[in-house]
Amino acid sequence: MNHLAHLALARPNEKLMVGGYIADAVKGKNFREYEEEIAKGILLHRFIDLFTDTHEVVSGLKKLLRPQFGLLSGIVIDMCFDNQLAKHWNEFENDPLEDFTHQCYLIFEKYESIMPERPRRMLPYMREENWLLRYRTVEGMARSFIGMSRRIRKGELLVSAASFMQAHDEEIRKSFFQFYPELKVNCTAERLRLNTFAR
Repeated sequence: MNHLAHLALARPNEKLMVGGYIADAVKGKNFREYEEEIAKGILLHRFIDLFTDTHEVVSGLKKLLRPQFGLLSGIVIDMCFDNQLAKHWNEFENDPLEDFTHQCYLIFEKYESIMPERPRRMLPYMREENWLLRYRTVEGMARSFIGMSRRIRKGELLVSAASFMQAHDEEIRKSFFQFYPELKVNCTAERLRLNTFAR
């Protein structure tokens, strides 16, 4: 899952949301350097990633993507699932997506000083271009894929990802609706487990 899903699954706890946002930049046991609720957010992010990467629905979808995107198939799926969540937001959440994304940026600004360099440096672009909201449209996804293509090895493969996503929308939608409700249930259980977390 990409930014939008991680944040939605961590809400309404703003420290869990911040931990979810910075998690990819926090390696190994370095989560222990953060206050407990933010550390829990980092661990929740890792749980979501592992659950996603090992789920049979996602594995099946990777077979569809692998001929075109190779090792980047997982990244494409993460972003396509954020597109599905954004498009079908009201089927999972009660507040408008526009309100939620605005709230996220306010929370990030509040905790910006404790963020690692990479997510802190990315934040102004994320906010100004409203990455979280633009996941809802094909055009917005195309911009996101192109932006990511400049930041990773073999990123040029991602330039065609928005077109692929559009052509296979129905297959991706079905996979998402099979997978995401199960992820939500498991995240609820993981959040309860993390409440007993002691460093």
